[in-house]
Amino acid sequence: MKNSKPTIYDPAFLPNNIYSGVPSWLNLPVLEKENYPMASAEVTMIPQNYVTLTDENDIRQLNRTLDLLDEDDDVQDVFHNWDE
Repeated sequence: MKNSKPTIYDPAFLPNNIYSGVPSWLNLPVLEKENYPMASAEVTMIPQNYVTLTDENDIRQLNRTLDLLDEDDDVQDVFHNWDE
């Protein structure tokens, strides 16, 4: 008799976005073995809250800071919680 309970590998019960390393039960090699395609793999920071800047001077300074960080070869990624 087949087990009627869904498994974590059942596509109907998998989340739309799988974040590697977040859920401890997630076993990526098993998912790959079951031929679940991996669209992308990256580490990113997702803010829990966002801020809105209304002052033009603050927006200009933040844009300048982001531009300077973008130009620096030593900076790989920049994360912020500014709600553009």
